[in-house]
Amino acid sequence: MKIIFLCGSLQPGRDGVGDYSRKLAAGLMASGNEAVIISLNDKFLSSAWVKEAQHDGSKEITAYRYSAGMQWNEKIRQVAALISSFKPDWLSLQYVSYSFDKKGLPFYLPGVLSGLTANYKWHIMFHETWIGISPAAPFLHKIYGYFQRRIAASLIKLLNPVSVTTTNVLYELVLSEKDIDVTRLPLFSNISRHQPNKEYISSIEKEYSVEMEGNSFYKLGVFGTLYPESNLSEVIPKFLENKRHDKQVAIIIFGKNNRPDELLKLKKRLKNKVSFVELGELTEENVSSVMNILDEAVLCTPYEFIGKSGAYAALRLHNVPVVTLSSSPTNKYENEINAYNKYLSQRPAEKWGVQHISHKFLSILNQ
Repeated sequence: MKIIFLCGSLQPGRDGVGDYSRKLAAGLMASGNEAVIISLNDKFLSSAWVKEAQHDGSKEITAYRYSAGMQWNEKIRQVAALISSFKPDWLSLQYVSYSFDKKGLPFYLPGVLSGLTANYKWHIMFHETWIGISPAAPFLHKIYGYFQRRIAASLIKLLNPVSVTTTNVLYELVLSEKDIDVTRLPLFSNISRHQPNKEYISSIEKEYSVEMEGNSFYKLGVFGTLYPESNLSEVIPKFLENKRHDKQVAIIIFGKNNRPDELLKLKKRLKNKVSFVELGELTEENVSSVMNILDEAVLCTPYEFIGKSGAYAALRLHNVPVVTLSSSPTNKYENEINAYNKYLSQRPAEKWGVQHISHKFLSILNQ
């Protein structure tokens, strides 16, 4: 099979959907398929466009990147020529509205992409659908969500995709309610499992005086986006109070810290009670090494969105038990979300890997 993935940006480590597209392409290539990745609105380019080799493990993927500042008519002309040359069996749009417009309202996108349709089969992955789904959502979110819903409907109408997928049960339900035939394709981890970097772990032990690989410390990880409603300074102390063990506690914070204010409040609340290890942004190898030594991790993703959380997928691939700090939503989808999240918590670690999901993706396309 030959497939072209289209997304917003392909700057490694700076765009989750771009990283997803690259890794899925590599997973498909590992089983004998051909794949190319194209970014259509790349905010990280200084030139108009570039062709480059990107890598995932041992796989080299050809990437074409078109800048956000390049005129769309010229961009689409070049992309159409690439598609014609490659002759794919499938075009796969990896869709997040904010990848194509900073306000999440890319009204132009369905029209410009329809110029690529020709005789190709389209697949659309809705990594996100629209905001304002909850009855309790702010009024402005509902207004934006209305227009995002219209854009999604236009994509379906103009591209006429043969296959539509999404990562989680909430999005599956809201898309189905709009009479869109959608299949759930679970997320895989963008962080592969690596052999532990013993030297790096040893350096952490020396710097923070915390035993990382032994059993004298209970090691609780904090990884992933801290949402505005995250209240770590309240929920983590309560969570730790209910943990019954005689071990010292180390809270290991790693990844991009988008809420330094909240982490500062947590440190003040638990001062002299636990050890804090703050590692910042790490290489994929070192993220994997840290995950391998955690006893548990906390996740701040809203409960209904756990199925689309890359942090959750990475932790589960590394077999880390995950404690969700947000409560179950109180809406008409509550039962379905609770059942699906229970299923996710019980999935074996190997099913969070890209090879498992790439095979499932192929089976969906071949239906």
